[in-house]
Amino acid sequence: MRSVFCSRHSHLSHYEVIDFVPTKVEHEALEELDAIIQRRHLDDERARDRNLLIHAFRQAPHTEALEIICPNPFKHRILRKVWEEYNMETYRSTQLEQGSSQLVDILSAAKEAGLNIHHLSHKQLTSYYFTSEKDPMSRAMYGYLNGLKSLNFTICNREQDFPSNNNAVLRLRNIISSSPGLESIYIKFELLGPLSLDFLPETPPRPTKLHTLTLWGVAMDTARFIPFLESQAGCLRRLSISNAELVEGSWETFLEEIRDRFGSTLDNFQLAGVLKDSDQTWMTLPIYSADWTELDCLWRNKRRAKEIEDFVLRAGDWPMTSEDDISSMLA
Repeated sequence: MRSVFCSRHSHLSHYEVIDFVPTKVEHEALEELDAIIQRRHLDDERARDRNLLIHAFRQAPHTEALEIICPNPFKHRILRKVWEEYNMETYRSTQLEQGSSQLVDILSAAKEAGLNIHHLSHKQLTSYYFTSEKDPMSRAMYGYLNGLKSLNFTICNREQDFPSNNNAVLRLRNIISSSPGLESIYIKFELLGPLSLDFLPETPPRPTKLHTLTLWGVAMDTARFIPFLESQAGCLRRLSISNAELVEGSWETFLEEIRDRFGSTLDNFQLAGVLKDSDQTWMTLPIYSADWTELDCLWRNKRRAKEIEDFVLRAGDWPMTSEDDISSMLA
């Protein structure tokens, strides 16, 4: 399932008329932009036609995976560069004003079409889906998620209201709780600051069969995180934590506990991105891609991530030193 959107809007309080003669390259880009805008209008009309979506799903009755992506729709190099830099889909005016109903609309149509969905992925889910006053997901829709085996959400929090909104945490937790058979969870928060682990279910129903867990942009709380991992009953094989901050203590102490409790059963471990604790800040590049394919580790900060994995999985030496601290660069 693909979703392609393009929007142009301005928040300027006044306007100036500027005459210019575009170059040949600019003219070609403007022509493509106009064509995309026209297609966008047609796409929006079709998106509101629920019966059309149900009919489309019924043409693929054996579909088990839904992946909602926002690909770059342009061919011209100027437009492709602008899209990549600003990722315009995140800032759609319709999502700012009305909240995001796209996910529920798609799931509802899939349910009515009789699809048995095991894998759900949304690459650019805005926080408005979680923070609106009324839960867009009905009890029946939560029940429809009962058979999920993998959940992959990238959540953009443009207004930075997710951390302080009780609805947001509860709704994400409800989605996870609705899928006790989950084997893989990938949650990435695009925030200015880390988000607490309150979205992880503490009590049943909750997943108990996870073999892969990936978290981005979180505040790691040992008292909350370790019990959640222990509830996986030895199934966990791959664990990745990126762009995270420890609530208290040091990364060395935290990872020692991970090693002592889960090091013998984990196959892969990754600690990457900007990492903070009470004393230091580091930055390491990942050693695994999203599908856990191993990346080249020639660079020093990639080697550091590999050495941290060795510390957790193979009782290696603790690799980080004061020379790795980049706190002064961020001050």
